[in-house]
Order: sequence, then C-alpha cells, then structure tokens
Amino acid sequence: MRILIAVDEDTCFNTIVQFVTAQEWTAKTEFLVLHVLQSNSTVNVDPLFIDNRRNAMRLVRKAGIALRDAYKTTHVKEKIEVGSPPEKIREIAKSWHADLVVIGAQGKLADALFGSVSKATLTNCDCSVLIVKQKQTQNKVKLTETKLKVGQH
Repeated sequence: MRILIAVDEDTCFNTIVQFVTAQEWTAKTEFLVLHVLQSNSTVNVDPLFIDNRRNAMRLVRKAGIALRDAYKTTHVKEKIEVGSPPEKIREIAKSWHADLVVIGAQGKLADALFGSVSKATLTNCDCSVLIVKQKQTQNKVKLTETKLKVGQH
C-alpha cells in the first residue's frame, strides 16, 4: 500500500501525524510525506518564500521521523513541491501511484465541513482520500481516537 500524507504548517499537522502513526499498516506500506508551497511570481527571490521552504523542510522531516520511529521502516519519502496545493497533491498521488491520500481539515467555519484544499483533493484525486479532522473541545484540539483496519493489497 502507498500512502501519501499531505501536511501543512497549521495545527492539523500534529493531528495528521498522530492519526497515521496510530494505525496498523502492513510492513510493506510505503509513505510519502508531501508539503506544497503556494507559488507566486517571485518564488525564487522572496525572503518569505525562502523561509517558508525552510519551515516546510523541517515539517516533512519531522513527519518522516515520526513515521520511521513508529513503524521501524525506511519506506518513507519526503517531498516539497511548489504550486497549487490541490493540483500538486493530485498530480503526485497519480504519478506515485498512491492508494490513499491522508489530508487534514480544520473546518474553522461553521458552514464548512472541509477546507478548500481537502475538499478539492477529495473531489479530484483518483485514489481514496482520508480527511483527518480535528475535534474542537473547549478551545483545545483533541484527536478523535480512531483505528483503521487496513487489508493487504
């Protein structure tokens, strides 16, 4: 099984990593941790973009280490892309032949179940998409305890 984990710098990061590492994946499971930086016309010279790229590198590394530690595996890749997050997630999932994309959603707005990136990913990806949503409890983020049963492919 190939699992693409799309991470962002918001508070969903810890929720996604905790959720994924709490599951019982098969020994042959491969992980790809992906962060997509939003692009603009001054990408290569903008100091803010350079700083964001540095932070993204730390983020995917942190998730990669958590996966390697949790599963004692070397089947973890880390990747940073530049572009439209929903489009890049879809492209990478397709080219890497992902079986599952795991993405977070904050759902900050009362009317919105999912964020725009998670909704576009759910709608446009060819593979299965799992949206990990935070449970808000008295201004604290709490991960809803859930276990997935994953069959072998």
